[in-house]
Amino acid sequence: DISSGTFIFRVNDVAAPSAPAGITLTLLLGNSRARLEWSSSDRATGYTVKRSTTRGGPYTKIKSNIIETRYIDNGLLASNSAVYYYVVTATNAGGESSSTEEVATRDVPTPSPSVTPIGCE
Repeated sequence: DISSGTFIFRVNDVAAPSAPAGITLTLLLGNSRARLEWSSSDRATGYTVKRSTTRGGPYTKIKSNIIETRYIDNGLLASNSAVYYYVVTATNAGGESSSTEEVATRDVPTPSPSVTPIGCE
């Protein structure tokens, strides 16, 4: 009789994922967008991107549950004085990983337009 029995459910613990690695940042469209890319993490089911205007944080979560290993942050202040610092964490049912190394918009050279002088093609 199932209604009078004792049921024991066993739940296997899930280890939190390892931190993503190899984070890179590229500025786009006159420094108003930042493209972040990173390597996948073992056991990750999603990623969280965090941003700060202060080196070392505190960071604000700007996007979570990212499935891919890239993200574009739109709407940055396109100014040489505005600096944004980013980290990424991996997540799964077991929790959240430690953060990637920090990357900053200040550390990314601004692409200069390609100019070819007339007659030098």
